[in-house]
Amino acid sequence: MAPHQSDAIDAPADVKSYSIDHDWDMLSGDDMGNNIGFKTNTKSGSAGLSHKNMTFVNEVRAFISSFQGSNGDNSKLISNFIKQMSAYGINVTVN
Repeated sequence: MAPHQSDAIDAPADVKSYSIDHDWDMLSGDDMGNNIGFKTNTKSGSAGLSHKNMTFVNEVRAFISSFQGSNGDNSKLISNFIKQMSAYGINVTVN
């Protein structure tokens, strides 16, 4: 799971990998490759606050819950994650 600068992390070929980035945060990145990438429209304060770990709290919490309930099924994980983020008023796209 890579919430920040995923382009600096290599995803192993045989391991399920996931990344989360914010569509307005050019540093969060979605370049990990060989993974499922979630992009959200979460916003938080000024540019100085926007990239801090605290802005990813809802995403990481929702991802962990979705992952635990998926039993290894990526489509179920994705569906659950999108539903949970929607409850926060956050839109998600999946790469």
